[in-house]
Amino acid sequence: MEDKRIFYSGDYTSESMLLQEDCPADTLWQAKLPRNRRGFDTPVSQRWKTDIRTAVNGGHVLTGEPSASQTFPFAASEGGLRSHVSAGRTVQQGDAYAVSKGVEVIHPSSSGLLDLAIMDAAYGTDCDTQANKLEQLEQAIHETIARGGKVLLPMPSVGRGQEIMLWAQQQFPDVPIVVEQGLVDGLKQLLRAPYWLKEEEDHIPGSVKEAIGRFLRGHGWEMPVTKEERERLLHQHAASLWFIPDGMMQSSLARWYYSQFADDEHNLVLLTGHVSAGTYAYRLLQNPATHGACEVRKIRYKVHQGWKDVEKMLHQVPARHTVLVHADRAETDKLREGLLSEKSVSGKGILHSLSPGDELYL
Repeated sequence: MEDKRIFYSGDYTSESMLLQEDCPADTLWQAKLPRNRRGFDTPVSQRWKTDIRTAVNGGHVLTGEPSASQTFPFAASEGGLRSHVSAGRTVQQGDAYAVSKGVEVIHPSSSGLLDLAIMDAAYGTDCDTQANKLEQLEQAIHETIARGGKVLLPMPSVGRGQEIMLWAQQQFPDVPIVVEQGLVDGLKQLLRAPYWLKEEEDHIPGSVKEAIGRFLRGHGWEMPVTKEERERLLHQHAASLWFIPDGMMQSSLARWYYSQFADDEHNLVLLTGHVSAGTYAYRLLQNPATHGACEVRKIRYKVHQGWKDVEKMLHQVPARHTVLVHADRAETDKLREGLLSEKSVSGKGILHSLSPGDELYL
């Protein structure tokens, strides 16, 4: 854009249980190719791993993951240049840039591959892997099931819900599972674009595509359609798992389900992602006792990047300037300071933590 090379990660995770990872380094290889060599009409899995690497390496196919020397030169070291945006005052830090009234002016001073990387850092200083999160989820569910309680799992209609449903069926094969139709429809969407699916996943036996197919054939779970069916299943099952759409619990259906769970202290409402301030799920999480007797907990399932993920991406997409985004300023500041204290990111350009209204001029 305007003669600048910019990488934008979007919402990103490399740890999905169902979806293939688009490696950022492969994406940049793709961008370097002439348009008529990019193979946009071929399946993604073939396109990234074979055609691109062959084309950019003079016809030689690389095996395994490329090393840093096979990808791109890292940005020149600018360890002495660290950004700090402070509205209303001027900060001079070397001659590479200056800050004035929340506006940061950058003067070119290094020759990295990218001028700017805008990088998902939504989980800030959280260093957990997906495996860590799954262990925490398993423990919380196991404790609830052991005491005879039901677990309510509100999920977005498409996204982490489908992954956790398949995982839970494998982890708790003897526990009744009830799934609302909206989440089942989301699972069907994945089969309509199977080239995005992983071939295999450690937590799911066999191929991912076959596992989705088995689930959709209705083995080991139930899907109520009417209120009467929901009430019957709630009465029928004691310890059980209930997957419902609407992770923020704003819908009338989600609130109805909570009303059925609220009076039993053995039950658990398990939130697995972000809940916006002011939503019903947020209010439950902040003050559960004012709404009911059941337990309310949040255990994150990863759909964004934390500390170690950001560190990995800094190596994959070296840039003169990297803006860490998607978390509040205080948490982003902590992440930035922690990354800068590590030798592994030394020389990877300047890391920025900005506030709404700040501007970065390249």
